[in-house]
Amino acid sequence: MSRIGAGIDLIISGSEQLYDLSRCSLLTISSTGFLVVWLSHLWLADVALSLLLPFTALWPDRADDWASVIAESVWLGLQKLFIDVNGAKVIVDGDPLPAGESAIVVSNHVEWTDVYSIQELAIRSGMLSRCRWFAKSQLRWVPGLGWGLWAMGMPLVSREWTHDKAEMDRVFYGAIRKHWPIWLIAYSEATRYTLEKHVEGAAWAKAHGKIMPKHLLFPRTKGFIACVQQLRQAPHVKAVYDITIAYAHGKDFQKPPAFWQTL
Repeated sequence: MSRIGAGIDLIISGSEQLYDLSRCSLLTISSTGFLVVWLSHLWLADVALSLLLPFTALWPDRADDWASVIAESVWLGLQKLFIDVNGAKVIVDGDPLPAGESAIVVSNHVEWTDVYSIQELAIRSGMLSRCRWFAKSQLRWVPGLGWGLWAMGMPLVSREWTHDKAEMDRVFYGAIRKHWPIWLIAYSEATRYTLEKHVEGAAWAKAHGKIMPKHLLFPRTKGFIACVQQLRQAPHVKAVYDITIAYAHGKDFQKPPAFWQTL
């Protein structure tokens, strides 16, 4: 890796429509309807990805390209609803990103809605189809979703994911051996931010002589180091993107919308 350290701040500014709890009944109806449509799309994507599997051995490059196109169609559906329908605005501040550049992407983690901000950045960089997220291994057992994530090439790992050698070898194979484009995305804190976790982290940092960030949790570095060491073997992966996500709504800071409010 020869270019490390692109820093990006992502601020999600919510419209009144996005945060308005008085829309709960309408939210329930519209959200349920959208979920039915999106889950149907996800199911069709799973079928398409399953049909691709026999071709991965014969034409691995072409199969990965097709799988990436299928994955992009799934994520674009969610993104358009969040931005276009619910009126959310993602403000990007930081280093400009080269289009189509492969990278390791690390970010803080506030809420499920963090996905939208990172995906918005990926869209602007032309890399949405190449996003590969570290996800909890338990998700592999969620009907429909688990199989789709695995078939799309998402790394499904335990909390001690550096021990998941077979899964990590599967993920790194395409980038290292085949030079496939990739955004390998990980939440560096390994958990969602809460005030309680911040208090616990501050006590730990003080006991170990560390400086605790004001609005972030203390990062866990072992997994990040393992990724960098592995992807040094991939000559096209030359960058690390350091992303900080914040939420702004009126005077409220770091108060993200609930999951149902984004649908």
